[in-house]
Amino acid sequence: MSSYIILQTNLSFVVVPTFKKSICKVQIPTFFRIMSSLHRTHFYYIVLSRTNSK
Repeated sequence: MSSYIILQTNLSFVVVPTFKKSICKVQIPTFFRIMSSLHRTHFYYIVLSRTNSK
């Protein structure tokens, strides 16, 4: 029984860091994509507001 528990904790220790790494690998490109799209829309908004104000 105790060996089973040790195996389980070892597995959880192995899974958690790789899980965190995979989350980071997924989140970082998504974050950049969101930021770039926000910058694009913000830029278009500025251009449109300037052309409309004239």
